[in-house]
Amino acid sequence: MRVNCKKTLHPSAKATERVQKLRQEYWDKSLDVDNEFLMGLISS
Repeated sequence: MRVNCKKTLHPSAKATERVQKLRQEYWDKSLDVDNEFLMGLISS
């Protein structure tokens, strides 16, 4: 019987200051999306 184990490797760059800054910029941009525009896309 073969047992497969899920490999959980975490990249070392995950917690770097550069990556954290990029994540924050992404979230800031995603919050700027107009909700009425999105509702128009959903309802069409």
